[in-house]
Amino acid sequence: MGDSCCGRIWVGVAFTFIATTFVLVGIICYRELIFHKETKDTRITRENLIKFYPSIFSIDSEKYEQILLDGARKRTPTTDRFQTEYECNFNCTKKLEGTSRKKRQSSNLHNHACCQSFPVILAPPFWNSISNGLREIVQFNNTHLGYPLRQIFFQEQCSQAIGCTGCTCEYVDQATTAVVYKVGYSSTTATDMSHLEIDLFYLHGCCKCFNLNQT
Repeated sequence: MGDSCCGRIWVGVAFTFIATTFVLVGIICYRELIFHKETKDTRITRENLIKFYPSIFSIDSEKYEQILLDGARKRTPTTDRFQTEYECNFNCTKKLEGTSRKKRQSSNLHNHACCQSFPVILAPPFWNSISNGLREIVQFNNTHLGYPLRQIFFQEQCSQAIGCTGCTCEYVDQATTAVVYKVGYSSTTATDMSHLEIDLFYLHGCCKCFNLNQT
């Protein structure tokens, strides 16, 4: 009677062990299957660029370009005031622009003190990064796989009126990020998303008229 009871116990233990083993094997296989399914395709494609870098590539470049241009036309006057010992007065009339300039004046052209600026949209293939030298920007132009995914950037084109004595026109650099090819790879050799990375760049930002004694 004792041998029969002991045998049933061992059978139960063996059955529990086998069942547990099957469950663990099933969980491991399921995890491997899901992991493999999620990571098996890491080629540089439109879908993966949007998936890995949604904040950069998820918006259509033409729509984003229009957003940048619309933003450049919007101006918000400041309500803040401050006391100054300087005489802040410029008399810049339209004569400063010249007759040829008047004919092609547009809503994108801004005159401020001795400066004149207008927005420029760029999609450069190469750009000098802040600390890593010249980098190749990822510009996905394979139209056979859908519309191109371009990285576009907003800059101001700044110029100064000849004969201006009140200020000097200068750019204020602004930092931005871009997806680039890692060192050792290029648009012709990179095939995997692991060949890409983010880098920092300076672009010409706002065009400002600085007082001559404060530059």
